[in-house]
Amino acid sequence: MTEAVTDQEKRKSDKSQKHEAGKDEQTEEEGKEAFESGTDKSTEQNSSSVGQAGIVDNDNVQTVDEFKKLMYKMQETRRAIVFALLNGKDLKKDDIEILKRAYEKLTDDHTHSFQREMCTLTTKLSINIGDETRGLEKDLKYLDALINIRREEPSLSWPVIISRVDLISILASYHPQGKEKFVKEYKDTVKFLYTFVSSEAITGKKPIFITDWDGTMKDYCSQYATNLQVILLKSFNFASLC
Repeated sequence: MTEAVTDQEKRKSDKSQKHEAGKDEQTEEEGKEAFESGTDKSTEQNSSSVGQAGIVDNDNVQTVDEFKKLMYKMQETRRAIVFALLNGKDLKKDDIEILKRAYEKLTDDHTHSFQREMCTLTTKLSINIGDETRGLEKDLKYLDALINIRREEPSLSWPVIISRVDLISILASYHPQGKEKFVKEYKDTVKFLYTFVSSEAITGKKPIFITDWDGTMKDYCSQYATNLQVILLKSFNFASLC
């Protein structure tokens, strides 16, 4: 009986050793697979970095999707600003700061002569953002003018403040042929539009307000995510008088 017990214990010991050895082999195999998997992933990442040099390694390059999100955020903010002005409400500092930060982002070291370096998941590209940056500049200059007048005369209503902003001085510098050319074209346009206003006395009909329907009108109505210039409140005021 003692020999049977001893033999039984020996068999249990052998099974235990085999089980432990099996576990060790399994653990070693799993560790080997994990190491090889990690090596493969590392190799893939290195290959990706080499194949997309300047994109993967450069965390500051804006992606196209990020650019789109920024444009829609600007659109949303501009709408809020226009709504506030049209309804005689105070402007929110946070809204203006959003536009300022957007301008700083779009004019950082990744933009040269309006060409902005961007990337997708697979490639790098350059996009002209002249319209976006110039539009933001005009917006911010206009808003600064409004805020300065508001600060100097806080008792004034927003319609009065808006009427005191010198739009000519803000916009003239953006004309490709110079300020004088801008002023001349502005005066000629106003003269032309007034012929429609005065026609009511003759025809008894309200004049038609003319605008660039193809692009500009869509811009003004905020159907585009890029240029929604607050300065066009002047156009709104003009149209309301027609």
